[in-house]
Amino acid sequence: MTLVRADERGRVNLGRGILYKYGKKFNVVPTPREILLIPVPKDAVKDLRELARETGMSKLSPNELKEEARNLAEKLATASWRKIQKAKRRR
Repeated sequence: MTLVRADERGRVNLGRGILYKYGKKFNVVPTPREILLIPVPKDAVKDLRELARETGMSKLSPNELKEEARNLAEKLATASWRKIQKAKRRR
């Protein structure tokens, strides 16, 4: 892990190694405890197709994909809600 600091204008230098490996565009996702940088793929459609092939989801219909996404979102939301409730009880 590397420590980086923001300059007076809020910029963070990630270094050449990170930029070479992940690219120059990132989505910034603030969470309650940290900030996540998610690389933006150069060809998102190609990456999604490859991911679908690797996970076996390319065999699913659009409706099945929608249902899978809904189920996953529900699970993630429930887990996040439980985590928040647990943190509130600790206070």
